[in-house]
Amino acid sequence: MTSDITREKILHRLKSLNEDNYDQLALDIYQYQYKQCEVYRKWCDALSMSSPQSFCDIPYLPISTFKHHEVMAGDWIPEARFQSSGTTSQCRSEHLIRDLSTYTKRCVDHIPHYVPLRSDTRLYALLPSYQEQSQSSLLHMVEAMGDRCDFQGYYGHRLPELYEHIHSDLANDQTIWLIGVSYALLDLAQQGYISGRIHVTYTGGMKGRGRELTHAELTQTLQRSWPQAMINVEYGMTELQSQAWAEADGWLCPGRAMRLTLATADNPLRGTMQTRGIGRIADLYNLDSCSFIATEDLVERREDGSFRILGRLDHSDLRGCNLLYVSS
Repeated sequence: MTSDITREKILHRLKSLNEDNYDQLALDIYQYQYKQCEVYRKWCDALSMSSPQSFCDIPYLPISTFKHHEVMAGDWIPEARFQSSGTTSQCRSEHLIRDLSTYTKRCVDHIPHYVPLRSDTRLYALLPSYQEQSQSSLLHMVEAMGDRCDFQGYYGHRLPELYEHIHSDLANDQTIWLIGVSYALLDLAQQGYISGRIHVTYTGGMKGRGRELTHAELTQTLQRSWPQAMINVEYGMTELQSQAWAEADGWLCPGRAMRLTLATADNPLRGTMQTRGIGRIADLYNLDSCSFIATEDLVERREDGSFRILGRLDHSDLRGCNLLYVSS
C-alpha cells in the first residue's frame, strides 16, 4: 500500500468490491489498520507479522480483544456502541461504530432475495433475551429491516398474542416474516399449529435454555407445528458489520465483504486448508475497527466459501450471537 491511500479512498474502492479485487483491498486495509489501530498493531508486532505479502499471511486479532480494549482505527467519536449478548457476570464485547448510517444501510442492502424485505410484509420480532440487554446490533438490524417492512414490533414473552396475530394475518392473506432467537421460536411453536405459509429467520442459540440443536433438528421441530414455514438463518456477530445467511440447507453464505478461512484447532495462529477448523473472518466493512478477526467457533467450510458452525472452543463464553451446531 502506498502512503497516499486514505480512508476515503478505501471507502470508494469498497463500493466496487468483488472477488477479483478482494485480496489486494484486504492487504491495503491491513496496512491502514496496522498504522491506525494501536491494539491491532501491537498484536501483529507480537507475532512478528507486520508485513504480509498475501491475503493468506494477514494476522487475525482474537475476538476476545473486543472485551478488553476499544478497537479503533484512527481517532474519532463513535456514533454507536454495540455490545454482545451475555449474562451480567460476563464481560461483554463492544464494537464502536464510526458511521451509523452506513452501517445501517449495509445491514439491509445485502439481505438475500429469499427474505421478503418489502413494504407489504408484516415483520414480527421474537428476541426476548436481546430486548433485555441494551445496545444490541441485532436489534438495530431488525429496526432497519422494519423501516422497509410493516413492522409489528417486538413481542418478548407475549407468545399467545403473537400466535393470534399471525393467525389473523394469515386469514387476511398477509405476507408474514418472523425473526427470532432459536429458543423463543421453539416456545412459540408449542403454542399451536400454524398451517399457512410464513417466512421464519432464526438467529442465535439456545442461550443455556436447553441442548443446542443442529440446523436440521431445529428446522424439523419447528416444521412439525409450522409445516409450510420457509426457514432461513442469519449469522452475525457484534464485532462484525457483515452477516451471513442460509436457506433451508443451513450452509451460510457470507456477505460480499466477508470471507471465512480456517486455522488449525491446536494452533489458532496457523492456517489450514482442511474443511474443519477454527473460524477466522475477514470483514472489509470493519474498516474503522479491525477487519481480521479470529473467532472462537469451530467451523466446517466448503470450497464455495459457504460454512456452518460446529460448536465453540471449550474455554469460550456462551454467546447468543453465534449459531451452535452439534458436530455430526
